[in-house]
Amino acid sequence: MASSAPKLSTALQFVKGSVSSSLDNRVKVLHLYRRVQKAVPALLKVYAIDEPVAEVRATLKRQFQKYGSEKIDPKVANMLVFKGQSELEEAEAQWKTKTHILRYVYDKTYKPHLARSKVVARYASRAQIR
Repeated sequence: MASSAPKLSTALQFVKGSVSSSLDNRVKVLHLYRRVQKAVPALLKVYAIDEPVAEVRATLKRQFQKYGSEKIDPKVANMLVFKGQSELEEAEAQWKTKTHILRYVYDKTYKPHLARSKVVARYASRAQIR
């Protein structure tokens, strides 16, 4: 008996078949970026995150710019767009927890953890004494 469930290879062929020109990928990235930026206020409200919308949008903008400075293989770009779309859909459907969303809200390079920064400062001051 053949099952009616789609095979994993079918999903992979769909993603593989959707690779197109770099111009098309650029349009897909811009559409995803706009969707993410428009969804920020609603997501902050749903997940009860008390952060300014402008700061969260700036953090997400840095995430998008991380891959925008260099040429990327169209297959990799398509994969990143697909991953971003699925992450956004999961967040909007509330399949993620608040901690999952906070990973995108707080950029670790710009807002270090308070306790971690105290430990680093203490270690640095001890190293200078010796």
